[in-house]
Amino acid sequence: MEMEWVKIFEASEELQVELARQLLERIEINSVIFNKQDRVYKFGGIELYVHRDNAILAKQALKDI
Repeated sequence: MEMEWVKIFEASEELQVELARQLLERIEINSVIFNKQDRVYKFGGIELYVHRDNAILAKQALKDI
């Protein structure tokens, strides 16, 4: 069965995305980080994805911080 992932957060700073990922981990929501940022020129974003079943809970958890 293929999992469906939903982007719930994006930032230009890796630290912001990692902190969001750790918060979701504390409330037992698995997440994946996709770094689409160019390494040299630092343009583009770093995105955080969760399974679609957890998207609403994850967005609410991140909204509260």
